[in-house]
Amino acid sequence: MNSSVSFTSLQQWDRDAADTVYGNGPPCTNPQITSQPASTTVTSGNSAFLQVTSPNADHYQWYDGVAPDQSTPVGTDSRTFTTPPINTVKHYW
Repeated sequence: MNSSVSFTSLQQWDRDAADTVYGNGPPCTNPQITSQPASTTVTSGNSAFLQVTSPNADHYQWYDGVAPDQSTPVGTDSRTFTTPPINTVKHYW
């Protein structure tokens, strides 16, 4: 039995991933965070604007809680996150 696969419809990131897995593509690198949000005090009822900087990460996830607790993801796939109004002690990472 013969079979074939056409890769013409793959997006560039798919081709890069296949090349990396099979030895022809760029090496995988761990994301590096070069700037993290500083701890801050927020007046009750106000929101906080959080931002992270990373030269080699395309996707982000923010969490409500203390690191490394990942049980409460918040925000979107963005390097920034604006909290809802804060009325109690909160931790985001």
